[in-house]
Amino acid sequence: INAEYGDLKKHYDLPNPDDKYDDIPEIWEGHNIADFVDPDIMQKLEELEKEEAMLEEAGVYESEEENLTEEQKEVRVKAGLIRKEKAVIRHRHRLNKHRNRTPVSDRVIMKKKGIKRARSISKV
Repeated sequence: INAEYGDLKKHYDLPNPDDKYDDIPEIWEGHNIADFVDPDIMQKLEELEKEEAMLEEAGVYESEEENLTEEQKEVRVKAGLIRKEKAVIRHRHRLNKHRNRTPVSDRVIMKKKGIKRARSISKV
């Protein structure tokens, strides 16, 4: 863009003229970027990683599958089969739903009522 229009930044009207050529502006889309910069971000990240490691060691994230009894596992398998069967039934119903609803043309209706069609154009 600079090649086509020249240096547009030299026309910026800023309180501090040295800010015209900054790579990252202080204000962007009406927000002060400094509000979003956290100087302690790396320290906070390390604390979170330590806390996460402690939670993993304590077994907080262990799966419930390991704690299930045989009866509970069997119930879950049967529930899955029931869900699949219900889905198949729903699918079949949707396929057959429109099978009995065939469109009826005017000719069929007129034939049933015994009405003959009248020609709109006389024979040529």
